[in-house]
Amino acid sequence: MSSTKTSSKVVVLDRKKSELITLDASQIYHMPQTDASNDRARHPILCERFHPAHPSGCMKGDACNRVHAVVRGCPRKPIHINWAWRQVEECQYERYPSGDVVKVREPVSAKSDIVDAVDSGYIIKTRCVFDDVNRPPTHCAHFYYGRECHLSANCDF
Repeated sequence: MSSTKTSSKVVVLDRKKSELITLDASQIYHMPQTDASNDRARHPILCERFHPAHPSGCMKGDACNRVHAVVRGCPRKPIHINWAWRQVEECQYERYPSGDVVKVREPVSAKSDIVDAVDSGYIIKTRCVFDDVNRPPTHCAHFYYGRECHLSANCDF
């Protein structure tokens, strides 16, 4: 979990997995053990059953694999994470309507000749402009290679 802790701060994913929340370590009731080999364990996730007013709401207690913490007033930052969804409908990020095919360049280089033909229904809405001839749509390198884009909907790719 070294990538999520800095001094006494801990970064966790919200229950919807759409925001990173920065917590002070003193706000955490329970922090699960993480498996460093599990790529999905990059950021611990908040428990959907825990509430500080009713700590017994999570029946698993200390055996829970989610974080129990007070998050009110904590800084939040939107994030897009490249999960492996079984179906596109499971993606919780806002997407374009399906039906159009968009040619999207690989993030290696803006001048790359490698292009993916992607159904528009698979494309997450960002600030990318599709009709700019000087800058064709390109995959976000952070989302594509690192599996996370911390710019979220403000990404230009």
